[in-house]
Amino acid sequence: MKLTQYLDSLVRSELLKMTLSKPKDKSFAYKKTVIERKKKGFQASQYTDKQVFHLNFEKDVTDVLRRLADNYLNVNAVCADGEYVILINKKGNCVHEKDVMQRKLRNGHRSQQEEKLYTFAGRGH
Repeated sequence: MKLTQYLDSLVRSELLKMTLSKPKDKSFAYKKTVIERKKKGFQASQYTDKQVFHLNFEKDVTDVLRRLADNYLNVNAVCADGEYVILINKKGNCVHEKDVMQRKLRNGHRSQQEEKLYTFAGRGH
């Protein structure tokens, strides 16, 4: 499967946050790009060594994701149904993994790790 097909499926599964890292070209200006869902569309935060640049765009995010993702080798996405990791080798082949843990937070439940931290802090049962 190609990267564009993966990106299309991520957008269809209600994308919440995506992190693009490990630039293909070492001289690429941005070391990392983080895309987050906002109230009126999405916001991309592009990180250089010393600065962060923000780009806001509407809900039609697929074309922007394709342009941005072409410059990176690692894609980590959090959707409503789980976490996805896409690794791209230098030849352009993709390896796709889906985290088996479902996102329970959206259903009002805490994850097991959050429950441990809450209990450890003395606020639990």
